[in-house]
Amino acid sequence: MKLMFITGNQEKLAIARSALGDQDIEIIGRKIKCPEIQHDDSEVIARHSAKYASDFTQSAVVKTDSGLYIPALGGFPGAYSEYVERKLDAQDIIKLMQGKDDRSAYYKEIMAFCEYLKDPITFAAYTHGKISEMLDGEQGCNFDRIFICDGDDKTMANFNQEERAAKYSHMNWVSLCKHLKDKKECNTKELIFVTGNKGKAEHAARLLGVPVTNFKIDLPEIQSLDLQEVVAEKLKTAYSIIKKPCFIEDVSLEFSELKRLPGTFIKFFESELGLEKLCRMLDGKDRSATARCIIGFTDGTKTEFWGGKQTGTIAKSPKGENGFGWDKIFIASGFNNKTNAELSEQEYDKYFSTMRRYDLLKENLQRPLHNSPTAKSQCNIGT
Repeated sequence: MKLMFITGNQEKLAIARSALGDQDIEIIGRKIKCPEIQHDDSEVIARHSAKYASDFTQSAVVKTDSGLYIPALGGFPGAYSEYVERKLDAQDIIKLMQGKDDRSAYYKEIMAFCEYLKDPITFAAYTHGKISEMLDGEQGCNFDRIFICDGDDKTMANFNQEERAAKYSHMNWVSLCKHLKDKKECNTKELIFVTGNKGKAEHAARLLGVPVTNFKIDLPEIQSLDLQEVVAEKLKTAYSIIKKPCFIEDVSLEFSELKRLPGTFIKFFESELGLEKLCRMLDGKDRSATARCIIGFTDGTKTEFWGGKQTGTIAKSPKGENGFGWDKIFIASGFNNKTNAELSEQEYDKYFSTMRRYDLLKENLQRPLHNSPTAKSQCNIGT
């Protein structure tokens, strides 16, 4: 594959190509003048530049931002290294270090990878060393004349471009390669959707763009009006049985007239009363309603939830032949007074994307595990 590296610096390109080695990735350098915001955090700077470059080129790009950090100087010049290097000579840094016992220093490089129309992700790599007592060497950049890499007895400016490239940490490129590999694998692996409804699994596969297998398990229904609590308990039980990454979804339907009911108990209301009687319950009353859905995913190390909601009304009688469950009685706002079961495939996908946030599940699946902390997310689907 080809990857656009936003830089006009041939040494950075050499470092990238050296780091990638025999990887099946061709690095293409392109010089673009990206607006650099002034910020103490180099990650914020790199993300901003990468997003700009990706929007400008309409492609996936890599942008790096590096700085020299000197603890004895409070981290100076840090995120402002490029600007400071233009204004100050390396000798000025040595003068600032007079009387400092701690001469440790490190280069921190932030790499931002941004796909077109998506948010950047970042990686960080460090090259540790110390500040020399005097200027030494003639090669490389200004600060290379005062930075001695750990394990060396002379500054980076004494080494040629290839030698310097080998000394800088390549971990960012290693991390990026792993991210791209993880993403490629997740685009082809099969997902397990814990549901007895094969049609739901087929619909999810169409939205996610990957194969989805439905797995039927009789899961416990805890008595709670908190939809996320219900989903969390089901997901915990499902994973204990399957022992593979899986996801489930659950829905609630709240009649405004009945406050939070039927809510999470809609399945029981539907099976005991039937859809016709549910419609009759609201005759002469407020027919407004809110449908909610939460998707829960776990891979055994992290559990995450995403929620969506859709306001609407309850039909006077069941209509339509498509959809699932109570789709025949719910009229979502903005769909020309049609029940979900009357919607075309295109209309249903639009409704579905608002209610069931498969876009967020898909984004999560494309995120490499090493870049996702173990966490139990809380979703917010409003009130």
